[in-house]
Amino acid sequence: NLTGADYKDGPSLSWYRGSGYVGFAAEQAVMLVPERRKDEQTGQWVPSVNQQGMQEGRMTIVKNKTGASGVSVGTLMAGWCNLMQ
Repeated sequence: NLTGADYKDGPSLSWYRGSGYVGFAAEQAVMLVPERRKDEQTGQWVPSVNQQGMQEGRMTIVKNKTGASGVSVGTLMAGWCNLMQ
């Protein structure tokens, strides 16, 4: 149930359902989020897909007890695997 504003602000620990438990118990937590783009014809937000048909996305560290959080890496998602860019 994420809104456009949620996507604009970027992934956060609050996106996890039951994030209180994750926030307390986890050493690290990451979010793998598909990229979206606005379709020029319909104005709707649609998945961003590259020329090979792979879904583009971002993997973001939303919690890290031993280092920086908020670090984001581009990914390509093919359903059965993810490729870090």
